[in-house]
Amino acid sequence: MTERFRQIALLQSRGHHVWAGVNPLVRAWIPDVDEFVKRLAGAGIKHVWSEVLHLTADQIKNMNPREKEAIGDSIIG
Repeated sequence: MTERFRQIALLQSRGHHVWAGVNPLVRAWIPDVDEFVKRLAGAGIKHVWSEVLHLTADQIKNMNPREKEAIGDSIIG
């Protein structure tokens, strides 16, 4: 995550207006959403969009074990 905040600062220093996309927004990956949003605001981010994780049964079936492990059983269901 730290690298992404470095990228935000770099882009802003070059005059870019940066938005943050939090896709997917998964509480297990960002447990303190309020703190995360405060950190984004502190980095000068004024616009954020997010989506929840949506996986179809076929997508889950086609994942290899490494992909399933990276996402986690508690999220896949």
